[in-house]
Amino acid sequence: MLARQTTFRLFILLLALGAVAWFETRMLPTTGLTRLPASLLPVDLAKASGLQVETTNGVIQCRRVQGRWRIERPALMRADSMRIDFLLEKIARAAVRDKVTLRQRKARGLDLEDYGLVPPRAVINVAQGASEAALRLGGDAPGGGAVFAMMGASSDIYVVDRGVFDALPVSVDDFRDRALVQFPAADIRAVEIRRPGKGVVKLERDNGAWSMTAPYAMAASAEAVKALMAAVENAAIEKFVHAASSRASDADFPAGVGAAYGLDPVESPLSVVFHLASELGKA
Repeated sequence: MLARQTTFRLFILLLALGAVAWFETRMLPTTGLTRLPASLLPVDLAKASGLQVETTNGVIQCRRVQGRWRIERPALMRADSMRIDFLLEKIARAAVRDKVTLRQRKARGLDLEDYGLVPPRAVINVAQGASEAALRLGGDAPGGGAVFAMMGASSDIYVVDRGVFDALPVSVDDFRDRALVQFPAADIRAVEIRRPGKGVVKLERDNGAWSMTAPYAMAASAEAVKALMAAVENAAIEKFVHAASSRASDADFPAGVGAAYGLDPVESPLSVVFHLASELGKA
């Protein structure tokens, strides 16, 4: 009985291995390839000026302005430059493992749909000045850890590391800057803390020393102010609760949105105003 079970399991295993081998032989070339591109895109990704990512979840457009990325579609929003650079780095370093030519596909009776490239799962467009390059990502390649891809107008299909696909944003929120404030604590010259019905507490810095100027004048606790500055500088957004729209900017919200979240300018339980060396910031 045990011998029969072992034989049956070996038979099933051989069938599975045979199916994988048949699939790989059908989808991939049978001979070794020597001419594989060194990079997925023919542009210097470190100098990219524009990026567009299109998936089934929508289109995200970003542009680099004065060394920093910003989101321009679906709305004008602050971007996490490190997150976008991470994706570009993944594309730049992705290994190209194999190539399937148009002739090889025709010999096997396969078309782009068989490789998940019509429609593609994702399309990445990268601009560098007047130059632009496109990368289409399709289905998973046999063996795992890789996906099929097409570059620009080429008819060849490449097998590339799946890390490129995994690094794509699921939604625009993945590309958004999660820093709560956009200025370093060293730029803060004064702080106003307001609570309805409790007046205003104001702190000011002069020659590096902090003092309280309202509701009355007195020396401020250096440790307490230091903790406040650290909390402000390190504060991060955990979740975006208001969906992005076609508004002009992060600050351009429809009337009443803030009040719906308890953020009415008058009735908010806490309002903090930061006076900077060059401008006024609010949180």
